[in-house]
Amino acid sequence: MSAERHGYAGPLHVEYEYDPECTCRGTGRHDEDDYSCGWWAIDPTEPSADQLAEMLRARAASDAIWAPPVELLIAHRHWLYASQFRAYIDAFLGYAPTRTVGHPDTPMALIHWAQVCGALDRREFPASSSELAVLRIAASLGGREVTVNLRSALVGLDHRNSQLVAKAIAQAAGIHQVWA
Repeated sequence: MSAERHGYAGPLHVEYEYDPECTCRGTGRHDEDDYSCGWWAIDPTEPSADQLAEMLRARAASDAIWAPPVELLIAHRHWLYASQFRAYIDAFLGYAPTRTVGHPDTPMALIHWAQVCGALDRREFPASSSELAVLRIAASLGGREVTVNLRSALVGLDHRNSQLVAKAIAQAAGIHQVWA
């Protein structure tokens, strides 16, 4: 299957991945336009930091709960460049493994927050204590199963990072227009 044939002619390389649990068993024997057994995947290391930011925003637009942690990481900038972090991102064309979100030719990305937290606990990310604290706070805003001790996390943040975290918390609390 070709992504161009199905409407995507963007700059990123995409590849169709079949769901191993689909009844077609990876044969793809469905109707020609049936995407029920897989999704168009994008290698999360391929997009630039700016492209990744737009992909994360596109996915967050489908569910407001994702916006605060995504905007925090975009404003912080460090993690969009970190290859170790990108290993915990799924990138795709408008189709998530679980359901359709957005337009089928819109590149999107989502972060697996619980896995990010596990990686933080295992100390897999080479970063400063401030960068790690921002990521842990973002993970706590993005994942239900992720908790953070704010007192410990906030102690080492400089003025800029403290402001970014405060904006993300305000947005998560329902205060809009904080990133303007």
